[in-house]
Amino acid sequence: MKNPDFITKKIKLGVYGNLQQNLKARTDIVRETIFYDQNGGYYRLDSVYEEKDVKGTIKLPAMIGFGATYQGPNWLFGADFEYGNWASYRYYGQADAVQNNWTIRAGAQYYPAKDNTPVKKYFNFVKYRAGFYYGSDYIKVNQNRPEYGFTIGTGMPLTSLKRISYTGEYVVLNTALEFGNRGNRQTNLRESVVRFSIGVSMNARWFQKPKYN
Repeated sequence: MKNPDFITKKIKLGVYGNLQQNLKARTDIVRETIFYDQNGGYYRLDSVYEEKDVKGTIKLPAMIGFGATYQGPNWLFGADFEYGNWASYRYYGQADAVQNNWTIRAGAQYYPAKDNTPVKKYFNFVKYRAGFYYGSDYIKVNQNRPEYGFTIGTGMPLTSLKRISYTGEYVVLNTALEFGNRGNRQTNLRESVVRFSIGVSMNARWFQKPKYN
């Protein structure tokens, strides 16, 4: 089978980011004394201060990132670095318990198919992926909370391999499994994450009206 993804070597560089954003907001401010009952409900005992529809601004930080990928006939390697200026975050003019953070991500993809791999070897046309990320959390506590994780995944073709060869059209089922963690034994807050995701990508001609001579 002629492999439509067959290439020699390719390097890509990229930069992305966003500027600081000022969002207009409205909120209600209530300062009150409440009493909790034995069922978990609460009752207001006294209202010290209350103000409705207070206008203000929320400043979201600027972020920037850059990365690179190297792609060969069967391998793809990529990495990027992202930095967030969370120290500039403001909620109605007030700073919060946040700090500047950074994250580095890296991953690889292996595609076993060669230029002449027969279509009956389905799993040679599956793309196998793995990666990891590591960085600091933007939430500020007594000690820095590291955030890290590992991912594995696949890209499995759902279209007939012969059709991909002849037309270049394809439908791919993408799956990923992530194991992540935020914090460590030295910090007060710690959480673990297991996340499974699934998606479909396609390249197909729709609503094409054939013409006959």
